[in-house]
Amino acid sequence: MGEVRYSSLKRQYLEFADSLFKKTEQDAKERLEGYKKLAGLGCATQQVAASKA
Repeated sequence: MGEVRYSSLKRQYLEFADSLFKKTEQDAKERLEGYKKLAGLGCATQQVAASKA
């Protein structure tokens, strides 16, 4: 943890901080998967458009 705010949160509220960090990590993974799906849709849309041209 590079930032003081995160390390102090963990020092003061260990259990709460751990649950927050786990939730944040899970949210980031879900967001990344969503972006990957959106990127795939963009490629599929381009392929459909190219095949119709």
